[in-house]
Formats: sequence, C-alpha cells, structure tokens
Amino acid sequence: MDFDTRLSSISQETRDEIYRSGLTGKDSGKGEHDIDIFVKTDGKSIQCPALDYIDELARNNNRQLDEVRNLLFSGSRFRYVIKDTSWPPSWPFDQLLQRLRQHPSGPESVRKLYIERFTIHGLDLGDLKEADRDAEARLGHIPISADVGQSPFLTHRQSENKSGPLRTTLQLGLMRTVHLLRDNLPNLEQLDLGLDIVECFPWTQDPQGWSLMEAINEYDLKGWGFDGVSSMGFLLRALRLRNNIGSLNIRICWGDFFRPNRKFNVQLSDAQIRGYEDDFLKAFQSMVPAKSITHYRGSE
Repeated sequence: MDFDTRLSSISQETRDEIYRSGLTGKDSGKGEHDIDIFVKTDGKSIQCPALDYIDELARNNNRQLDEVRNLLFSGSRFRYVIKDTSWPPSWPFDQLLQRLRQHPSGPESVRKLYIERFTIHGLDLGDLKEADRDAEARLGHIPISADVGQSPFLTHRQSENKSGPLRTTLQLGLMRTVHLLRDNLPNLEQLDLGLDIVECFPWTQDPQGWSLMEAINEYDLKGWGFDGVSSMGFLLRALRLRNNIGSLNIRICWGDFFRPNRKFNVQLSDAQIRGYEDDFLKAFQSMVPAKSITHYRGSE
C-alpha cells in the first residue's frame, strides 16, 4: 500500500493534522498556526512552508493536493508571519502576494498576518564597519559600498545600484508596506504589528545622533505625529484608507528591537515605557477606525 493510499484510509481530522504540519513546517497543534516567511539567502525569493509544500505536491501530482489547498485557502486558523528581520518588510510581503496570486483566491484567503518588525531603524543589517556603528550611520548618512557589512539586504541594494541615504530607502520601504496592507488582502481580519515605542516618538532626525530628550519634547508639543509627514504614526494613519478597515482587528506587539546598541541621552523606566505605549494605543485608536486596536507586550 503506497503512502497516498494509507493516508486516504485514516480519518480526515488526522489527515488535516498531517497537512498542517506540512503547511507550517512545524508539529501540528491546536490554536493559531503560524506560517513563517523568510527571504532566501540569494535575496531573490522567499521561503514560505505552506506554498512550498503545495508546490511540491503539485510537482508530484499528489492526490492530496486538493485537500491541502482547501485546508490552507479556506481556513482561518493560519497566520502568515513576516519573520525575516534583516529585510524591510515590504520585500517579503510583496513576494508573498506574488506567490499567492498564482493560486485561485490566494490573496483573498489570507485572514491573519503578522509583521514581526514594523520598523525603519530596527532591522538586523549585519555587521557594519566599526566607523559606521554610531547613530549617524543608523540614520543613513553613509554611502552604501561593498564593505558596509554582510547584510543580504545591503548586498542586494548594492547589486541593484540603488543610491541615496539608507534611511530614505528603509522609510520608503515601510511606506510601501502600508500601501500593500491597504490595497491587498481584502478578507484580512487580524493584523499584528511589531512596534518599538521609542521608534514611535516624533524624532527630529538630528544628523548628529538620536536625541531621545528632543523626541520626547516633540511628543509633548505635538503628540505622536499622526498628522506629521515622517513619523511612525503618520505611516500607520494611512491604514484608515483601507476599504474594509471597519472589519479589521489590529494588535500591536510591543518589542525592544530599536533600542539595543543605541545610546540615548535619557533613560526611560519600564513604567514610563508602558505609559507611553498605552498613550500611543489611544492615539492610534482615535485615528484609525478599525474594528478593534489592542496591544500586548512580547512577554505577555
């Protein structure tokens, strides 16, 4: 008895558990099933266990292909996770959309999406030259050259002959992420965004470094900058233009990926951090008419 025949002889529930393991690349279990997405080392495509699994079944003319497709594209338990932290999220997200469009109702089937690092400055860009480890380098005031570091994203950027400040490239990338979220995935019900509250302050973009005190003063004067032109709040504000924003549940997952390896001129206590996170949430809720906007900390 071959594998397909043995598989068809067991219960549908057991088969679905096997399929879920193949779709997620993990042991099957109850609750939410995350499909982790990474950029491949060549920088030209993504690793997506679910779509890779379906492609493999299609190549082998597997008899379970229709069942697996139905499980993935008609279920609401799967959550696509932009897991890669070394590329602007727009790149793997765009690649995911392209691959989903190769399947009937692919983008329409996505109910849950999690972008682990919704960030401009909190990416893992590899080992920069020693001279470029300061805040000025992080702001993008350095040329992109072959010896900048080992980041696949920077290597890809160089191979594409992209010029201009690195910060501008990263900011435009995050803006494109918002546009992709706004104009695609019409049936999305849950959007999870990883944010670092310190990056959400309305920074004055001082080229001499990161002045957290100035950013807090700017916040005291103008709030979170949802009406500005370069703040995190302004980028998120564009989500309100989504057609079915009233049916979307947004969850902020607070993390600490902007602060490491940076020195600030003021230290914030955990209580202050939580207070700012609560305040940002209220501002976000008042600006974007989503079905719900909630938040949680990574450790909760």
